[in-house]
Amino acid sequence: MKFWIFASFLTAYALLAHKAPALAASEATAPNAGNPILPAYFADPSIHKFGSTYYIYGTTDGNSWRGGAPGVWMSEDLAHWRFEKMTFDVSIDTFWAASALFHHGKYFLYYSKTFSPGTYVAESDLPTGPWTEKALLAADDIDAQPFLDDDGRLYLYYGGIKFPKVVRLNDDAISFAESPSPLILPSFEEGSFMLKRGGIYYLMYSNGDCSNDSYNLRYVTSRSPYGPFVDGPNNPILSTTSDGSIHGPGHHSVLEEKGTYYVIYHRHDNPHAADGLRRQVAIDEMNFDADGGIKRMAPTHEGPAIIRQNSQLEQNLAAGKSVVASSIFSVNYSPAAALDNNNGTRWTAATASKPQWLQIDLGDIKEIGRVELSFEYAERWVRYHIEASIDGQNWTLFADHKNATQSFSPYTDVKNTKARYIKLLITETEREEDFASIWELKVFGPTSTSNNRLNSRAP
Repeated sequence: MKFWIFASFLTAYALLAHKAPALAASEATAPNAGNPILPAYFADPSIHKFGSTYYIYGTTDGNSWRGGAPGVWMSEDLAHWRFEKMTFDVSIDTFWAASALFHHGKYFLYYSKTFSPGTYVAESDLPTGPWTEKALLAADDIDAQPFLDDDGRLYLYYGGIKFPKVVRLNDDAISFAESPSPLILPSFEEGSFMLKRGGIYYLMYSNGDCSNDSYNLRYVTSRSPYGPFVDGPNNPILSTTSDGSIHGPGHHSVLEEKGTYYVIYHRHDNPHAADGLRRQVAIDEMNFDADGGIKRMAPTHEGPAIIRQNSQLEQNLAAGKSVVASSIFSVNYSPAAALDNNNGTRWTAATASKPQWLQIDLGDIKEIGRVELSFEYAERWVRYHIEASIDGQNWTLFADHKNATQSFSPYTDVKNTKARYIKLLITETEREEDFASIWELKVFGPTSTSNNRLNSRAP
């Protein structure tokens, strides 16, 4: 996060990610990887389950230190996610590290803004907004996370630049019930998150520089939400791997599902962008030892079993198939990367000029029902059309979005047809300097409209 240094980075840097050195062959580029879970640049993830739906709020990344448009990711199974922008009643110039709370029938969103530095709170009737900004809670502070204790008391943990704080909130979830209390924590940098288990308060947070491999995750424990806190064993519990393919993991939240704990965190993209500002979200299981200490975690590319299982619920007809493209930026961004069921790899064209195209050979004639597209920037619209062919010579239009003005991820086009070849033509991007670039292009057979994962949205 670090808004105190963002100004020096507010320059055009659209090519930085493409200038990174080649990544050695590793599990990071393997097909069917469970991590990252989001096909996007997203950071500072805060996960919540409202009803039967999971929501991830945070920072839309890949936009220098500005942060991108406010948005939220949603899923019913933790493996298939969809992105939507969120609207506010005020102008949001920059937006960082959002977290949410459902309290007394209302949703509350806590977030930071950089051009108007500080932590804010907004209110809505829905977890996706629209949001009404209610108050500036803390000027010149960042990374707020609410915590509802089992006695009904509500707290807010926030702060960065090595100055963490806690404050009890009134029942309105907006106003302070007391003066904020400073927290004395070893090696604190930012991103605090409170977890309570077995009567023990676990205050978890990030240490190091979020732009490089020193970033890591730590925790302390106490019998009080205010501390004093004791440094936990096994620190840091999450850090850069020895092969460097999981680079700078941190700024997390925790999800508990039927007694199993998961850490949702961001890490740098592969190949690593030169500035560390194209982060992606991953999930791994978190375990405790017999004394209640958090065990050191080995961050993975495959992800936990629940992700691997749910990601295979429907066959992607395009996975691993033959594919050619109009151009290729480098070996790290080959067309095959768009068909590998790996949200951490992508195809990128050689230049920002358009049109650019991608053509898939499914091997034989298939019944087609749906095509999903996850473009590099989830928050920006892309104009495109898709054609289908049985013989590769005669083509019919599958979808046409030459006038798109809305952004989603994934873009989803539904139409029943038969085809062996699928061709995507990208004609324009919201920002002219953006390359034609795709994390994943997926093709599915006819799909029942009762499938609750079907995201039938297109621009």
